[in-house]
Amino acid sequence: MPNNSKLATPEKRSRIRGQEGKARFREQLLAEAKDIYSRQGYEAVSVRAVTKAVGISPMAFYGYFVSKQDLVKHIWLDFFCELFECLKQASNVSQSPVERLKAHVDVYLDYWERHPERYRMVYLSPAWTTSESALSSTKRMSSRSNCSA
Repeated sequence: MPNNSKLATPEKRSRIRGQEGKARFREQLLAEAKDIYSRQGYEAVSVRAVTKAVGISPMAFYGYFVSKQDLVKHIWLDFFCELFECLKQASNVSQSPVERLKAHVDVYLDYWERHPERYRMVYLSPAWTTSESALSSTKRMSSRSNCSA
């Protein structure tokens, strides 16, 4: 008696085409990496873990990011862009330089208090032990991106 049942094979992810599709998928990779980072820490963020979560091969990752460190810098950039936008809004409300400085300090502290997991990711991460500081790296990245303070 012939067996007509087929073996179940996982569906392959179709190739992402176009700049817009690639940008959306890059954001999906970042979102998954942020989730892994916040739940399990820096060490758990690996190319394999991120690619497995989104269903692509580890080699496909390198079409979007140069390395794990590059991915982490982009996570930080997202956080700092959001923070810089809050600081910019605080500058628009305050009049005198002293009021602006106080508003910036308040916004800065409030941001990290509202996002303690982000604070841990940026300031308490082993990624800080690299040869260049995260802040100088983020500053260079923000000057090349849409993020402006």
